[in-house]
Amino acid sequence: MNEFVKRRERHKAQQLWLLLAIFALAALLRIGLSGQQCLWADEVFSLAVATGHSLEHSVTVADPARGDFVEPDRPLPAEEFRRYLKHESPLASPARVVRAVLLSDTSPPLYYLLLYGWTIVFGTSDIALRLFSATIALACFPLLAAIARRTAGKRAVLPTCVLFALSPLAIYYSMEVRMYSLLWLCVLTTTWASLMLTQRGGKVGLYALWILASAAGFLTHYFFIFPWLAIVALLVIRPAKLTWLGLVSCVLLTAIILLPWYIRVPESLDSWRITQGWLNWRPTHFDRLTAFLKLVLQPFSGQEQHLWPGNRTSSIGALLLFALVFVAMVWRLRLRLFAWRAVLQ
Repeated sequence: MNEFVKRRERHKAQQLWLLLAIFALAALLRIGLSGQQCLWADEVFSLAVATGHSLEHSVTVADPARGDFVEPDRPLPAEEFRRYLKHESPLASPARVVRAVLLSDTSPPLYYLLLYGWTIVFGTSDIALRLFSATIALACFPLLAAIARRTAGKRAVLPTCVLFALSPLAIYYSMEVRMYSLLWLCVLTTTWASLMLTQRGGKVGLYALWILASAAGFLTHYFFIFPWLAIVALLVIRPAKLTWLGLVSCVLLTAIILLPWYIRVPESLDSWRITQGWLNWRPTHFDRLTAFLKLVLQPFSGQEQHLWPGNRTSSIGALLLFALVFVAMVWRLRLRLFAWRAVLQ
């Protein structure tokens, strides 16, 4: 018996060290690559808004005294435009950041407010900005491991963490100066809290975490609604130890927290912006079938012609690797399905 316990403890220790090694690899990849690419337009926009400057707004509402961009009537040196990417002295208030979001962006303000605080402490260099996203993405790692363990068992933890550490899209969006890594964190935190609520029942701390994570997700990106609805649907179908009163209370309290921002969303989305209507533009040489295939395959191949240089051999290799993983997964599910049939007979 003692020998069995010792073997189990050794196995746990080995698993822990292996997970720490994967985490270290994920961190090194993200930190090492953070200085390899300059900021692109959307990332520059993030920095401008986070420092309290509105860039996309109607000329009728522009207020230079509050940092709004006003198109000059004559050529100006580049340094004059760089001021929109710096903190002012004295510092702009968080309220001015929220105002810039309302005027310029079609996203909620939480990411920009957090980036505002980060840049005050760590500066506005490209690396500092990318490390903010990377830090948030790495915080997803233990949540992914915990969710994998609770939903698919201990054997699912390692492949889940490896895929997150090495996935090209996960690496890229872990460093982009946008809100995507924060969105991941909110989705994973809400998912983990939901699993804990169903397994352990309603505890005040878990309820509070679920509400705060849900509210943070809705204040990070409007598309949070899609995974959130799936999570709530699962809680409705399989509540286990979670009571209906607890779930309804969580949803209502989340809505109350969101109300001050969401009552202004129609006003914000109706505002005229420089890029208004860009979603209606048809890309050159657009083909629906090609676009659909790219949408499906891109998360596995890592190929993205507009964001990073592609390599055909690497992309095909990545697709083959994921295809092998898929085949192995289907085979295991097939074995499990037949096992259940044997039990039923």
